[in-house]
Amino acid sequence: MRVARVAAPADGGEDGDLAEYNRYLSWLNANPGARPGDYPG
Repeated sequence: MRVARVAAPADGGEDGDLAEYNRYLSWLNANPGARPGDYPG
C-alpha cells in the first residue's frame, strides 16, 4: 500500500490534525488486515 505524504505548513510548524492523520495512515499501512475502527488512537 502506498501512503501519500502531505507537505508541512509553509511556516515550518506541524499541524496537529495533519500529524494525527499521518499517524493513522501509517498505522493502516502497517496493519493491512485492520479496519479503521480498530485504530487505537
